[in-house]
Amino acid sequence: MSTQHKWPCLLITLALIDLSFPLCTMADNGQGAAKWLQRPDESPNGLDVRAHLAGIGGSLFLADDFLCTSSGPITDIHFWGSWLNDHLPAPKEDGPPADPGNVQFSLSIHQDVPVGQNNLFSRPGDTLWSAVFPRGKFSVRPWKEQVQEQFYDPMKGEVLGTDTVIWQYSFAIPQDKPFVQEKGNIYWLRIFAVPEDDSAVLGWKTSTDHWNDDAAYGVMPGIGMTTWSELRYPQVSSIDPQLWGRSMDLAFALTTVPEPAGALLLATACGCLMLRLGRHRSFNAR
Repeated sequence: MSTQHKWPCLLITLALIDLSFPLCTMADNGQGAAKWLQRPDESPNGLDVRAHLAGIGGSLFLADDFLCTSSGPITDIHFWGSWLNDHLPAPKEDGPPADPGNVQFSLSIHQDVPVGQNNLFSRPGDTLWSAVFPRGKFSVRPWKEQVQEQFYDPMKGEVLGTDTVIWQYSFAIPQDKPFVQEKGNIYWLRIFAVPEDDSAVLGWKTSTDHWNDDAAYGVMPGIGMTTWSELRYPQVSSIDPQLWGRSMDLAFALTTVPEPAGALLLATACGCLMLRLGRHRSFNAR
């Protein structure tokens, strides 16, 4: 290789290395570069935390916090969940049979309200971004089957039943409605589910990855303010006593386009190389 080509090639190599790190962080998801990843707990200690109320007034929300490590847009949101007793929701109208996609989601990202004098635990604050995803506007696939996990209701502090299938839900952020993170900020992802079948109950999977404070659940009785409570493992006999009272985190991933710095480095290197190759061909033509 000639000396004049070494620097552009070195720049390309560095750029590809820079871009490869985030591409590795989605584990076996295979769905792009992850800005944040909290893997689902697939062990018998994994819980599914009830993500909505059914047949009664009020609303139940779940949320967990994350840190922005590099500024840029979130392009996709993924989370893992299961259905109580594996009972999938049937559609409201005549159509396809019971399916994990017969549900509407409301996703939102919030400011962080940290622990303070009048706040014993961190929780979601003002809404920074939100979007509604009806049936057909997201994808869902089985993540793992034949697991043995439990379904937990945080309002009652009780285990309601079991489930054996982990589902992964994926949402593409509308290009005309992006959310751009700022490096160093802590945000909260909030999920609210509305199944088309009131007899089907969805839960958000707990995670083996623990960061910062507990996840939280919020209750809004009809019209009014949401009251938030922290999520900790309950003291029930069916859960490992070593987990009793410990912080609970929820399983989700945020994906993005390649980091701007890496993409710019790659584009610059390719441009330099093409310019040098053009000059080299022009010289040889003489």
